[in-house]
Amino acid sequence: MDLSAVSSVLKTIGELLTQEVTSLLGQKDQVEDLQRELIWMQSYLKEADARKVDNEVVPGDGEGSSSSNERLDSRRPYPHIIEDNIVGLDDDIKNLVSVLVDEESHFRVVSICGMGGLGKTTLAKKIYRHGKVIGHFNHLAWVYVSQQFQKRKVWEDILSGLKFLVEEDRKKRVEELAEKLSKFLEENKCLVILDDIWSIKAWDSLKPGFPAGDTRSKILLTSRNKEVVSHADRGGYLYELQCLKDEQSWEVLQKISFPERDSTGIVSSKQEEGNGGEIIEHVAKRYLIELVQSSKLPSSLGNLRCLQTLDLRVEGDSIHVPNVIWRMEQLRHLYLPERCKRKTKLKLDTLRNLQTLLNFSTRSCYVEDLLNMTNLSKLMIVLPFNIKDFKEDLEKNSPILASKYLRFLSINICPFDCEVDPRHFAHLVSSCVNICELSLWVKIVKLPEYHHFSSSIAYIQLEWSHHEEDPMPTLGKLRNLRIVELYIYAFTGKEMVCSAQSFPKLDSLSLDHLSELEEWKVDEGAMPALRHLRIGRCLELKKLPDGLRFITALQELKIELMPKAFKDKLVEGGEDFYKVQHVPSIIIQNRDHENIYFLN
Repeated sequence: MDLSAVSSVLKTIGELLTQEVTSLLGQKDQVEDLQRELIWMQSYLKEADARKVDNEVVPGDGEGSSSSNERLDSRRPYPHIIEDNIVGLDDDIKNLVSVLVDEESHFRVVSICGMGGLGKTTLAKKIYRHGKVIGHFNHLAWVYVSQQFQKRKVWEDILSGLKFLVEEDRKKRVEELAEKLSKFLEENKCLVILDDIWSIKAWDSLKPGFPAGDTRSKILLTSRNKEVVSHADRGGYLYELQCLKDEQSWEVLQKISFPERDSTGIVSSKQEEGNGGEIIEHVAKRYLIELVQSSKLPSSLGNLRCLQTLDLRVEGDSIHVPNVIWRMEQLRHLYLPERCKRKTKLKLDTLRNLQTLLNFSTRSCYVEDLLNMTNLSKLMIVLPFNIKDFKEDLEKNSPILASKYLRFLSINICPFDCEVDPRHFAHLVSSCVNICELSLWVKIVKLPEYHHFSSSIAYIQLEWSHHEEDPMPTLGKLRNLRIVELYIYAFTGKEMVCSAQSFPKLDSLSLDHLSELEEWKVDEGAMPALRHLRIGRCLELKKLPDGLRFITALQELKIELMPKAFKDKLVEGGEDFYKVQHVPSIIIQNRDHENIYFLN
């Protein structure tokens, strides 16, 4: 997910000055985190709310919770609303319109691709309302897809936009609906705009509603993912948006900094409508990047009272952040530098609207300010984080975090000789009553008892934890746990045991670089729902546990960079083959990264 809006250093600055946060994707590991959270956690949250999902919905395209729908709706772009702060798109509009209206063109799918913040949706809006496009096509439809969608709803919205949806269609089977849409597009000259497609799976889910043969209809899609674009139509037309030039960026910055005001002095509502965050994101990244990297952040930054996203992450040397962020009470997402200069000390107690806080440390911030962040949903704690600051709260048994919305907690404390007291960690985790995702990159020799963890927790990642005691007895009692990842030195013991009835809902388990692990036992009845198992670089592990043969749900086994003696036991006729002969897919990766596939 390394993205760059203006240069190779853009990865140091994320979304800044956005009125509608359209993206929180700044670096590759974060995209994977977000995808994992939305795909895996979503299934848990639906089940926890006793939601019934339409059996026509494919994995990864569901209705989502009401709160997530509200967030998606707030970001939804409306094609009739066009932002005022648009520059530099004239050539893009001209080029794409000419491709779409060209009768000789063989392109069936035309794609706008580019990173978040370049204006893909804005460009698509301009094309949708262009006179030549309206005059060329007999029917036009605009559909906002996003990461959470339901294919039936998308097809119905397209038919509605084409003025071809009748009430009876809502009672048809999904196959009949797809056939009706495909036939109409095949027989007519239509333009369908699919805005914000996230994945190849999303396209494959929607594809049955579009004609496969020759047609005068065309599809215009927008996506950040170039793989989606090439997969949708290998012979299609790809248009990659480029970054604005300096003078263009300055023009947009002026429009944003000095918006039109009405007679009362209130900012014109035109500046707040639609999905204008894309252009705003881009400008912020370009013009503040130099200030941040040169450690010259102005104190006037605090005057941006309506700012909702502030990203100060930089690579390299530490920087000083003036104590003015507390003035920005509308902040929703705050990304602090990974390293601040020692003189930096920030008050954050006024940020009651904050939802995301990354790189929080007690050297540059105050622990007690966390209590005021009652809307916080994502928190990442980094070095230095002085656990002694918890002492008073520990004695009072009072919570450290007060947000009931907190879903993600990451503790990334290095160096690795900085050990966390398990009692203090237990107190911190106990404050996270609704957490779904926990990532620990910190030395802590023993996990707290299971009752300290939220009953909602669905994902746990441990790395460099150096647990001396087997973490499985504790983790196995977390009844809603879906994903467990134990990475390098997460466990330093020799034996690991998954007892009967443990991990009742676990779907995916990864064991990687547990260099001391010699024996892994799995009792019958453990992990009954496990579908994905990955074992890598556990060089002392002698064999697979016998209990795997009882896990009939197991669909895929990946063995990566393991000793030859271990791998030889898995082939047909090998010592361990009977344990996994029921697994449909077994993938063994050699040290040269060559994959060997066994399909049972």
